Amino acid sequence: MNIDSVRELAELMTVYGLTDVNISEGDTRIRLSRQAPFIKNATATPVIHTEDGLEPEPIPAKDVIKRSTDCDRLYEVKSPMIGIFYSSLSPNDEPFTCIGSKVKKGDVLCVIETMKQINEIISEHDGEIAKIYIRNGEIAEFGQVLFKLR
Repeated sequence: MNIDSVRELAELMTVYGLTDVNISEGDTRIRLSRQAPFIKNATATPVIHTEDGLEPEPIPAKDVIKRSTDCDRLYEVKSPMIGIFYSSLSPNDEPFTCIGSKVKKGDVLCVIETMKQINEIISEHDGEIAKIYIRNGEIAEFGQVLFKLR
């Protein structure tokens, strides 16, 4: 078993919230373990990072994209997975979107890297980016609001 395999196993443990993994391959045996993350309260409100600092906001565990009840009819674009949020494909590229960008249904809003795979997050609606809730390179949690479109 090589070091890349061990790294991949460690990443899988993080992604799936595993605390112990035991693997045997011939005469080779490996055991990986980590402490379970401390959860103060299962119903605690997650914190969303914004350009202006930290802003607590509830994240309902519903659809990836849902219509908001805001009076100006904003659509929430939520992360469908855990991974690293990137606003562009490479550091030298322009971001896919920014606040005020007009987007159409099917446009790429960002990418999320999970297990060395790049996953495009596509707009389900036509609209304009009203707010971005995450910074480039931060970890996106499942169900976390990434954007609001109007």
